[in-house]
Amino acid sequence: MLDLTTLILNLTLIILICLKNYIDLEMYWIRVIASMASVMLWFQLFFWLRLFDFTAQYIDLITTTLRDISKFVVVLFIVVVSFTTGFYILQINRVVNDYNGLEDPLFPYDEETNIFYESFMFQYKLLLGDFENISFKRSYTGL
Repeated sequence: MLDLTTLILNLTLIILICLKNYIDLEMYWIRVIASMASVMLWFQLFFWLRLFDFTAQYIDLITTTLRDISKFVVVLFIVVVSFTTGFYILQINRVVNDYNGLEDPLFPYDEETNIFYESFMFQYKLLLGDFENISFKRSYTGL
C-alpha cells in the first residue's frame, strides 16, 4: 500500500509540474503534494532498511513500540477530549456572560475563533507542561 501511494503521489507531482503552465493550478497545491510525496518516500526508505541485518532489529523494535503505544494514545486522546469538553462548556458560559467587561485570561475571544479548538489546544499544551498561557496575576471574577 505504501509503495502504491508513493508511486501515485510522485506520478501526480511529475504530471502537475509538467502541466503547470497549461492548467490553472497554484504552486501551493504542488508544494502540498510534493511534501506528502517526500514524507512517503522517507517512510518507504525506513521500511526498506529492514532488508539489512544490522538495521532490521532496530526497525522491528521501533514498529513494535509504536504498535504497543497506540492503545495508550487512544486512551490519552479520550482523556484530553473529556477535559476539552469541560473547558469548552465553561468557555461558552464566559462568552454568554460577555466576560463582565473584562478580557478572558485563558482564551481571548473573537467571533472568528473556534472555541472548541482553542479549548483542545489549551488542554494539549497543559498536558505538555506549558503553563505560560495561564495568568495568575490578573484578577478575574468571571464564572
